[in-house]
Amino acid sequence: MTIGVGPAPAAPVALYVHVPFCRSLCPYCDFVVVAGAAAVGPRSRVAAYLRAVAVELDLRADALDSAFGAPGTGSRPPLETVYLGGGTPSLLPAEAVAALLAQVRLRYGMAPGAEVTLEANPGPDDRGDLDGLAAAGITRLSIGAQSFHAGELRAVNVAPRKPPFSHLRNWTPHASTAPSAPIPPKLAHVPTARTNRA
Repeated sequence: MTIGVGPAPAAPVALYVHVPFCRSLCPYCDFVVVAGAAAVGPRSRVAAYLRAVAVELDLRADALDSAFGAPGTGSRPPLETVYLGGGTPSLLPAEAVAALLAQVRLRYGMAPGAEVTLEANPGPDDRGDLDGLAAAGITRLSIGAQSFHAGELRAVNVAPRKPPFSHLRNWTPHASTAPSAPIPPKLAHVPTARTNRA
């Protein structure tokens, strides 16, 4: 009798990178986040964190190289999905996102048409440089909205935004900066929410 035998380990085809920075802490959030001056401004710890992430990405890529070979060869397919979550990854400068994705592409490989998602808050201070993010390689935004109703937002201590997402309605990347995979049409046409409650 053989115990503990299962399928052979396989190389990953998805990568999640946690970006734990937010302008402020939301009272309902259970994720690891760093807020306030450590997230934005001259005392921000973002640059130091990104350096640490670069080291970690290389260490893990080295381990995958040893176990499965170079990305895109034999038993190591390129990544199909990269997800930058948080926190509020849209607080990162587009250049930092581009550098991070370049390292991922080099060390892990990315399949043609890979979905590259970045979480963003809908507020103008949190949404980041959308065109710069598209040029960096972001193909999908995951937009955090706890509610479309002002009363509910106040109840969870989130400043209401009116109208929600209207600034995203007609966003599409510039043709000269479009990533290799197009921004999905559903992102380019975000509907305006209708609210019947205050």
